[in-house]
Amino acid sequence: SYINMNMTYNDITSNTAGNNGGCMSFDDNIEINIINNIIKNNTASISGGVIYANHSSRMPNLIDSQVLYNTALNGNCGAFCTSLSIIRKCNIEYNVAHKNGGFAYSLKSFYAMIDILDTRMISNNAIHGSGGGIWIHNLSLSNGLLLNVMSSIFNDNTAGIHGGIMYINDNNIDIRISNSSMVSNKALLGDGGCISSRSYINMNMTYNDITSNTAGNNGGCMSFDDNINIQMYSNTFNNNIASVSGGVGYFGNAILLESNKSLFHNNSCLVGNGGVFNAGMHVIMHLHNSSINENKAYEGDGGFSHSLSNISMTIKNNTIFTSNMAGANGGCMSYDDNVNIAID
Repeated sequence: SYINMNMTYNDITSNTAGNNGGCMSFDDNIEINIINNIIKNNTASISGGVIYANHSSRMPNLIDSQVLYNTALNGNCGAFCTSLSIIRKCNIEYNVAHKNGGFAYSLKSFYAMIDILDTRMISNNAIHGSGGGIWIHNLSLSNGLLLNVMSSIFNDNTAGIHGGIMYINDNNIDIRISNSSMVSNKALLGDGGCISSRSYINMNMTYNDITSNTAGNNGGCMSFDDNINIQMYSNTFNNNIASVSGGVGYFGNAILLESNKSLFHNNSCLVGNGGVFNAGMHVIMHLHNSSINENKAYEGDGGFSHSLSNISMTIKNNTIFTSNMAGANGGCMSYDDNVNIAID
């Protein structure tokens, strides 16, 4: 316990452990900074392919490093079991956990912010769990978590259950994603092909490419519960698929969603409702200068969107709906009760 470690310019390759921590294992109150390292082909028989640390561990900085092909054979965290803060200019590829967190697993996040900057997170896998890239069980700070993602690439990450890229099992999250791509990520048996979390979520997405992500249940790209505020500016959502409902997003109640200059093309849900969005009650949606075309609810309602009741929608500034389709009701939209739509 009570260890500070700085690792710079190291090659850490092909180490193994019969239990936890393919390279290192610690108890509590650990702080580790990793800068300019190659960390490759390390294996733990249980958890922490590279580093296993107990509940009060922190990794403030993971910078300019290669984290590749590390494995937790029977447990969590293919590479790191610790709380993360800054991930910058890293290649994080082909890390695998048998359970949760293909790359990293945090039982508790001790930071108010996680920055993921100029990073490639490719083909990480949580085989039978959630968080193909990162799994965070809960937050330790009462004011929640800011997740800030900029100029990064997330491709081909897979979770056996929820959150192909990331799963955060808590509330009160501020998510900001800009100038990034999320392509071909999968939540095989659960929700949120890219990201899944709970309630009280603020999300701001600008200049992103979100393409060909899939969920075996709901939310081809994202899945959240109640009290959600999502702002989308100049994004492309293309060919995302949910096996049940919400080809792009699946939400609960009390939702505010605004799209400006965004493209929604060829997204679909296979057996449920909402080729792009599916939500419950008390939904406010503003669509500005957006293009919505060829989205499909193959067997259900709402080729573009479906919600239950108390819906308020504004459509203006040359928003275009073209060739959307529903197998049942509402080729573009299907709403149940108390609907107010203003078109300008």
